[in-house]
Amino acid sequence: MNPLAILAFLKANWKAAAGLILGIILCWPVASCSGRADGRAQMRAALVQANVAALQQKARADEAAATQRLTDTIAVSTREQELRNVVAQTPDSLPDASRIALGCERLRRANGGNPASVPAVCRSSSRAQAGPAR
Repeated sequence: MNPLAILAFLKANWKAAAGLILGIILCWPVASCSGRADGRAQMRAALVQANVAALQQKARADEAAATQRLTDTIAVSTREQELRNVVAQTPDSLPDASRIALGCERLRRANGGNPASVPAVCRSSSRAQAGPAR
């Protein structure tokens, strides 16, 4: 189609051409808003997907931390019980004061210095048997 034929068609049907142009002008903002809304919806979907991935990663990290805490608690409890058994296993004759003081000092260190968690023999002997303070 040549340009003269287009001009002749527009001249003969100017009302239809004007209506078509006006329709395009009026529909353009609506069409572009729809495109923007689609873009926003895609952005929201990507954000939700990223949040889900972050929550899953956090859950895995929390589970690993809980497992590690459980392992540490078991190891500490086992070590503490071993130390208590060493102090509790006194021979027929009582050990000398230095051996008791050493066992009590090990228990205090293992318990973080909590006097309520050591045996009575360690609480009553205080640190006088362990020697001078360093």
